[in-house]
Amino acid sequence: MSAPDVSPYARFVTTGTPDWDAVEARLAAMAKRGPAALDHAALDGLAAAHRRVVADFAWAHSAFPGTPAESRLRRLAFTGHQLLAARDAPLAERIRTFFLDTFPRAFADTARERAVALAVMGGAMLLGLVLGTLDEGAASWFLGEEQVAGMRRGEMWTDHLTAVAPGSAVSGFIARNNMSVALVGWIGGVPGGLGSLYVLVLNGLMLGVVVAACVRFGTLHRLLAFVPAHGILELYVISVAAAAGLKLASGLLVASPRPRSVTAPEAARTSLALAAGALPWLLLLGAVEGFVSPLELPLLVDVGIGVGMLLLFLGATRLREAAP
Repeated sequence: MSAPDVSPYARFVTTGTPDWDAVEARLAAMAKRGPAALDHAALDGLAAAHRRVVADFAWAHSAFPGTPAESRLRRLAFTGHQLLAARDAPLAERIRTFFLDTFPRAFADTARERAVALAVMGGAMLLGLVLGTLDEGAASWFLGEEQVAGMRRGEMWTDHLTAVAPGSAVSGFIARNNMSVALVGWIGGVPGGLGSLYVLVLNGLMLGVVVAACVRFGTLHRLLAFVPAHGILELYVISVAAAAGLKLASGLLVASPRPRSVTAPEAARTSLALAAGALPWLLLLGAVEGFVSPLELPLLVDVGIGVGMLLLFLGATRLREAAP
């Protein structure tokens, strides 16, 4: 006489129960006493057994939905994931690690790109000085005829900066504008760095031409009373954002013994870290330009604020050991 047939569900439960019981016992011990409840070998065994539980749950969910076995396996799979899955560090700790280690490391790893960015911006500024000195109309390329006419009368476009809107609104507008420029400098690395170079050349040319125009019209002292507090660090941060773009371009274009599938993602991560660490400073600079720069403080005070902020930024980029 043949043995009676056993249903697939009963065979599934009979076969799997010993493993499920063992996983449940180990998870209970781990939940009560933490990972120390199991040695390394036991943890490895639990991880392997949990993978089997997950596979069994997937099968039960498909073949035996709504059964006690499916319910039990769902609970074991979920509990095991909670106890065994790697946990992300708290948000505050991740932010701390980024600004103490990731950003400074990206800054150090882009010394070449930062040097190129400063050289391009500085060269463009010298060219702007020459053009502005030789051609009186060069300032209108950037400021417009009305503003240039005002400079001839000894007026500056900064005279009524906060007269038409409160400092907070001006600060917000300036911060958004500066962030847009810096983002173009960074994302401009995608088309071979052309966008990054454009931002560097444009800002350098504009500064050189405007300085030459102020010298021509006798308003340089007014410019120097307004710009240094925010402008020193602002130009540097824009050059750093453009350097992040150049780093992105180098990962895509520069030949290396290693495959581009490796170098391009590495460059992209470094570029992103550099940009993400530098751009928030433009929010602070927007506040300075909206509230402090219009005061037209004495030149030494203005320069002192600008240099102090630059040193603060450079201090934030110094590599150090992240706190444990």
